[in-house]
Amino acid sequence: MEIATVVVQGLGAVAWPAVVAFVLWTFRDPLGRLLTSGSVSVRAAGVEISTSARAAAATALQDAGTDKAVPLDAQTAGTRVEAGAAAVAARPAPPRVLWVDDQPAHNVHERDALLRLGMVVEQAVSTDQALQVILRSTPFDVIVSDMGRPESHTAGYDLLDQLHRAGIRTPFIVYSDSTDPSHYDQAISHGALGSTASPAELLDLIVQALRR
Repeated sequence: MEIATVVVQGLGAVAWPAVVAFVLWTFRDPLGRLLTSGSVSVRAAGVEISTSARAAAATALQDAGTDKAVPLDAQTAGTRVEAGAAAVAARPAPPRVLWVDDQPAHNVHERDALLRLGMVVEQAVSTDQALQVILRSTPFDVIVSDMGRPESHTAGYDLLDQLHRAGIRTPFIVYSDSTDPSHYDQAISHGALGSTASPAELLDLIVQALRR
């Protein structure tokens, strides 16, 4: 018994340095980022999100809120972003978002927040272009669309209706400047997941879609 104890203790003394070396080698990149920039990357289900990326996403969400005249405090932005990060990390691959808007410059901060959270964002500026992108590419997880475009003042609904006629039921979110409560009801009646003018609520809806 005493000999066995000595052997086990001896193996432990030899094995622990090997274990430590293995851990340091395996996690050398995250540890390096921690030491150099204070950022630790967390990998889950194939999607990598870092603390610095989440912080940048929260800042972008606040900037979007300022642009849209719906200010967002840092704590609330951080809470929204953490929910988004958790939803993304739970996916087997980076979520794909199609953003349809004829004036993409108006949503730079919103898209930046999604990109920082590890989402893949593709853009279209018209209903026709959106349909071409949807039909030719890998299925999207979420579609975000404005409402009025030069082609029609109800272009968002027109796109959604055409998708449904084609049997495509990708979660669809209307993101427009309107704060009229009736527009939310109209969006739901057309089969959209929701309608909002708030960047924070937009992220909430995207998270809801990803968790389906």
